[in-house]
Amino acid sequence: MNLASAASSPEEIPCGERILVKLAPEHAGELYTAALESIEHVHPFLAWCHPGYQRAESIGFLETVDLDWQAGSSFTFGIFDGPRLVGGCGISRIDDHPVGNLGYWVRHGALGRGIATSATSALAAWGFKHLKLHRIEIIMATHNHASSGVARGVGATYEGELRNRLYLHGAACNAWCYSLTPADLSTG
Repeated sequence: MNLASAASSPEEIPCGERILVKLAPEHAGELYTAALESIEHVHPFLAWCHPGYQRAESIGFLETVDLDWQAGSSFTFGIFDGPRLVGGCGISRIDDHPVGNLGYWVRHGALGRGIATSATSALAAWGFKHLKLHRIEIIMATHNHASSGVARGVGATYEGELRNRLYLHGAACNAWCYSLTPADLSTG
């Protein structure tokens, strides 16, 4: 991947009624509020959103987003519905093949509205176009049925169960692997 072109990729992605915006330190308050609201349903699958989550954790994370973006290692977006942060998504773990991992979460008060599905579709298209990825993987714990539904909803192919692929809450757990290629998103 050409890191210079990746670093200069668009920082906003239209997403139906919403917009994906590159997260920045000024979003710390919104991220903190969304995380607090979502601990109960996000924590079982994403360890960062844990009981006792502190505003300083939002600040610390957001301070790394631009560095990761410039390094071409991770591209993190907030999902905004007007001025309200309703979730997050990103592409990370980009390798030389070029393959990236796409992840997403939606705050509790915005569940059931198709937000993760539309964000995943928009972000995958962005990754294929701007990062020149040949493949995007979506990996989730086998007990994360909602995330599996999002992957299927965007047309990702289920490739199987990966043993001990994730480490959550002090234990290895199996994960489901889905993938997307540019052909999966073509409309022609």
